[in-house]
Amino acid sequence: MYNKSKIMKRAHEIKKQDSKNIWSLCLKMAWAEAKAPESIEERLLSAGYKIWDKKGKRIYINNFKKYLNFVENTNSLNAYCYIVNGIDISNKNRATRKKALALLDTDIKLYFDCESNKFVWNERFGNDEVIDMLIRSAIQRIKEEV
Repeated sequence: MYNKSKIMKRAHEIKKQDSKNIWSLCLKMAWAEAKAPESIEERLLSAGYKIWDKKGKRIYINNFKKYLNFVENTNSLNAYCYIVNGIDISNKNRATRKKALALLDTDIKLYFDCESNKFVWNERFGNDEVIDMLIRSAIQRIKEEV
């Protein structure tokens, strides 16, 4: 739903910038701005996340675990068998399965770098392909939900 009042105010601002601007074009420009998709940074800020501006402009995702959906896989006989965000980790080695479960207990420093427009996280678990895949699936859920 679009806020027509804001769109009209923006059209007036565009018109005031240059009196030669044609009103219909100012309206078209204001509507185009309103319909343009918001950046991830804007969506994160509107979802209540705050900018941290000490080592570059960053938005920390403090509730990262909220975006990990662990479901126990009852079809497997192995220990630590879960399906995480639709990714079945039951057939991975035991160490990887334990690392995946540890994602719930550890504080992963996940943040959105506003300067590079990328999500960044600390590699606390080493360079593990499955863990990276799980974190990327959580990032995808963040992008969809905010």
